[in-house]
Amino acid sequence: MFIYYEDGRADKITMRKVYRMYCIMVDAEQKAQGTNFISWLYEMERMQILNRA
Repeated sequence: MFIYYEDGRADKITMRKVYRMYCIMVDAEQKAQGTNFISWLYEMERMQILNRA
């Protein structure tokens, strides 16, 4: 589970939904430049948009 902070509110989301967010939010160009799920997840946690619950 993750806590997703966006637009001033917090939502609990599952790992499956986090992966779905990655699939939708990261376009083919970013993926071609080397962004994978793990690096994207690390960046989202570093920016405190996603926090492990």
